[in-house]
Amino acid sequence: MAKKKTKKSNLGKILSFVAIVLGVVATAMIFVAAVKTPDVELLGKTVKGEGLSGLKVAFGYSEDKLVGLSFSIFALLPYVLALAGAVLTALNTFGKKNSKLFDFISIGAFVAAGIMFFLMPGFMVFADTLTGAALKLIEWELAVGSIVAGACAVLAGAAVIVKTFKK
Repeated sequence: MAKKKTKKSNLGKILSFVAIVLGVVATAMIFVAAVKTPDVELLGKTVKGEGLSGLKVAFGYSEDKLVGLSFSIFALLPYVLALAGAVLTALNTFGKKNSKLFDFISIGAFVAAGIMFFLMPGFMVFADTLTGAALKLIEWELAVGSIVAGACAVLAGAAVIVKTFKK
C-alpha cells in the first residue's frame, strides 16, 4: 500500500510573509510625520499642528542654521528593530532550517519596536540652543507615522507568535 501524502499547511509561510510586510511598512514610516504639535485655536480659527518626520526626530533637525533637535538613538531604535524583526523572520522562513530562537528574537524585536513607536515624543532630544529650548516647551503628540508604525510592528509580532505556536 502506498502512503498518502499529507498536504503541508502554508499558514506559517503566509503569517511570516505578513509579518515581513508589516515590518517593512513600520520601517518605511520613518518618512512620515512621527510627532506633531497640537492643533491650536487662534482668533476663532483652528490652526493645524505641524509634524516632524521620523528622520528629523531620529537624526536631528535644524532650520536656517538654528539647531532644534539633535540625534536620538532611542528615536532611531524602533525603526531598526522593526527592520531587524522583518529580516530575521525572512531568514527564518526562507532559510534551510526553521529556528525557534529566530522566531523569539523576531517577536521581541517587533513588540519592543511597537512599544517604542508609541513613546516617540519622549525620545526627542532637544539641542542646547534657543530654538531647542523653544521646541522643548511644546507638548508634542503622536502623529500618524508613529501610530501606523506601532500598530504594524505589534501586528507583525502577533503574526510571528501565531506562526511559532501553531500546531
